[in-house]
Amino acid sequence: MKLYIVPGAPNARKVQAVVKHLGLNPEIIQKDFFTGDMKKEDYLAINPNAKTPALVDGALKLWESEAINIYLASEKARNNTVFDSDQRPDIMRWQFWSVSHYNRWLGDIVWERIVKPVYNLGECNDDVVTYAMEFFKPFIHVLENHLNGREYMVGTQWTLADYSIAFMEPFIRSELLPFNLSDYPNVQGLYDRMSNNPYWEATAVPPEKMGRAG
Repeated sequence: MKLYIVPGAPNARKVQAVVKHLGLNPEIIQKDFFTGDMKKEDYLAINPNAKTPALVDGALKLWESEAINIYLASEKARNNTVFDSDQRPDIMRWQFWSVSHYNRWLGDIVWERIVKPVYNLGECNDDVVTYAMEFFKPFIHVLENHLNGREYMVGTQWTLADYSIAFMEPFIRSELLPFNLSDYPNVQGLYDRMSNNPYWEATAVPPEKMGRAG
């Protein structure tokens, strides 16, 4: 298997952490976000969206981080706890909720307020941030309520749901964001636990190497 990533990119880290959690050992191929690696023909043949992560397993070319994690946990590391068969409907519910709602809007906010100014990718569009916040606020309240009395999204240990929800952990405490995480102590607790997750920690890269291959 080959796993294509951009070093430090949240969606790539999400898959890398799950790979480590499952004890898998694919070949890791780094792509450079800043030099246009992902727009080259050889990579577009793997992922026409020009994004990472992407997984190649024999004839299979799979993109989208949630699909990759489900594939790895269901086909490459059976009988694991991160995608327990009895909990799969609930795990997948939170995975899809993350993509469609919570991290869909949080991603826009992080991109405008943190990624663009820090990496000189253009000025922050405050209209985009305001629009995204209108949708994000109800969903962070849903998450706060769900986590009341819980350490994990589903059950009593790490699952794909936790990686799906908390993969923006490196950015969530930034003062550049237009909300204060301390207003949501249950959500903050999930991010704190993720920051100490050994599989997640093992995927971290120094800030100066974010997005850069090699």
